[in-house]
Amino acid sequence: MSTPARKPGLANNPLEKRGNRLPNLVQAAAGGSTETPAETPAPVVEKNKGGRPKGSGSNLDTVKSSITFTKSRLEEARNAVEFLKEDPTAPRSLTNLIDLALYKLLAELRDQYNDGKEFPEREGKLKPGPK
Repeated sequence: MSTPARKPGLANNPLEKRGNRLPNLVQAAAGGSTETPAETPAPVVEKNKGGRPKGSGSNLDTVKSSITFTKSRLEEARNAVEFLKEDPTAPRSLTNLIDLALYKLLAELRDQYNDGKEFPEREGKLKPGPK
């Protein structure tokens, strides 16, 4: 038994049946009406350069920051991530490696300089270091 061939037209595709949900951009460019039925507007989702919505990674409270490294240290870190990719307990990305290293260093600094307590919040932006 053969399946019937799909006939061209809207009647055979449920997704095409629902009508135009977005304004017709060609019609708008020609000066025609682009009114659509009143609907609740979708929330605006900011996207980062990678195309994903911000905060869509495993940690929703992440931020981007620009940090400068020496070339040799950065290359060694990248090499370490690549070398350790088969170990499921190792950092899976350069970001994970840096985050883990910073976490461990901050714990050491708190123990050494602040009796293991959180550092007090700073007021304002950090001042640039010596050039």
